[in-house]
Amino acid sequence: MSAQLDTTVGNCTSARIVQYYPPFGLTKLFRSLPKSGARPSLDVSYTAVKSKMTLRFSAKEALGIPEQTLLLVLLELAQEALERSPDTARLNRHVTGQVSKTLWTDLNRGFVDQSDESVRFTTSWHELSERIGASTGGMSQRLRREQLQRLCEVVVWEEELDARQTTRQSYLVSWLLGDDTRVHVALNARLAVSLLNGQFAAVSLSERMRLPSDAAKGLHAFFSTCLRPGHHLKVSVASLLSRLWPESDVSTPAGTLRRRRKDVRDALKELNTLPGWDVAHVGRDIVSVTHLKQGVRETTTTRSNTSIHTLKRERMDGQEGRKSAASEAMDASELFLN
Repeated sequence: MSAQLDTTVGNCTSARIVQYYPPFGLTKLFRSLPKSGARPSLDVSYTAVKSKMTLRFSAKEALGIPEQTLLLVLLELAQEALERSPDTARLNRHVTGQVSKTLWTDLNRGFVDQSDESVRFTTSWHELSERIGASTGGMSQRLRREQLQRLCEVVVWEEELDARQTTRQSYLVSWLLGDDTRVHVALNARLAVSLLNGQFAAVSLSERMRLPSDAAKGLHAFFSTCLRPGHHLKVSVASLLSRLWPESDVSTPAGTLRRRRKDVRDALKELNTLPGWDVAHVGRDIVSVTHLKQGVRETTTTRSNTSIHTLKRERMDGQEGRKSAASEAMDASELFLN
């Protein structure tokens, strides 16, 4: 998951590869939510194994999978802004100009002397809806505004696990509205570091847009974060269910749990239709998810009606099969502790 990884999926431009900060991708920051009704509050913590920092996210409303899609689009726009004009897109305590200063102040909750660096860019409601693959009408643009507002309300707490327990606060995203069409946006420094030559996980927005369900999109982002191309991961359906619905416990009605388990299995089938992914049953309620290397293709003509069982494949270079599960298996135990 480093900046040196080969992250191409076919053509990199068409794949719309987004550089995502790995700890954010491993948290349960985004969850599957009902289409309507009141949202629970957000209070999510994450500490990676051997990490010296705990991340905590809090807000009055939980974030759904559509908010994750919007955040990935914001990262895509930030990457493009950096490519066009890195000096203009970089945001830090030395910036000049009223828009940049306001974004920096809002992002850091008024603590303008932060030494970290962020990224800013300008977009529009029309562009955000278009990149998400939604209609660009007024109702759709109002929905983008609500989603962006939820992202902007998330407070990111960073607590150092040392004797001083130094704590920093910032927002996940800050925005400043220009005229009726322009929106100025700045990203949290942790998100920005993956765009500024830091470690990142490669997430393909093109692949994500081909997945019909929120559950599949959420799992795709998670597996893209923890699996490099050419590696695979064995995981239980129960663990994946708890990532999409963190509140699931013994008090959850049996019927609800059955429906959610079905949603997870259906999401895995959807993931299995993507050329870059392979999902196979390896035991009772255990699946093996493989992020395929570039250059692997199916021997079948379509995958739209495939089951979750592994399809026969052939390598374009003539090699037969993949390495054994034992040789490429990844220890995922640490991914499900939080």
